[in-house]
Formats: sequence, structure tokens, C-alpha cells
Amino acid sequence: MVEKNHITEDDLEEAIEWLHDHHCLYFLRKLEADDETIKYIKGICKEAGFELDQLWGMQVGDDEWLKQNMEKIKSPVFVWANDVSIDSPDNAKMYDYIQVGFDEGELKEKLEEGSDPIKNYKQE
Repeated sequence: MVEKNHITEDDLEEAIEWLHDHHCLYFLRKLEADDETIKYIKGICKEAGFELDQLWGMQVGDDEWLKQNMEKIKSPVFVWANDVSIDSPDNAKMYDYIQVGFDEGELKEKLEEGSDPIKNYKQE
């Protein structure tokens, strides 16, 4: 069996429909092979404690390698963003969950856990 890296239009429509059905706010972002995108994905991965290697499904190289291989990122990539403000605990994270590929069961489980940044972070 050959593993596919990219989502089809039908798969994307299914994922978007699932997000609508579960009342999730979302936005789509095309990942370009540029410095801004590299900074963006590195920041999200760092904040969520997620290895860049997992986006590609292989060991990655430097920023130039990332740009040259941007089309090899496994898609879709779902990023759970929390509503973090100055009133949030110091250890609250903007991003705490990343899923590569559409796994309906895992996303549903995450939704059921809730996304309250105060409830989901250990008090130090």
C-alpha cells in the first residue's frame, strides 16, 4: 500500500464538513516555500511541542531543505489554537495540539476534552 501525503479535494470537503458539523472555527492556509511560512510552522511546532519531522514523515534538514520540500508535508495539518490572553496562566500555550492527516475519531476526542486553556494546563 502506498501512503499518500496530500489530501484530495473530496477529503478536504469531508474534513471541512466535519468542522462545520462540530461547530469548529477554522481557517485554511496554503503553505508556501518561503521564509514567512517556515517561521510560522516552526513557531507552531515549538509551541505545541511537536517535531517538524512529523510534518514530513521523515528527518528534515535546514530551512532551505524545508523550502525545497514544502510540497512533501503530509496534509492536512490540523492545529488546535487556544484563546490565550494576558489573563491566561503563564504556562498557557497558543497551540497545544497538531494532527497530521484527518483522523475524525482523534479530533472528536480532542473536542470532547475541551479547549479551555486554564483547565487544560497544569498549574505550576
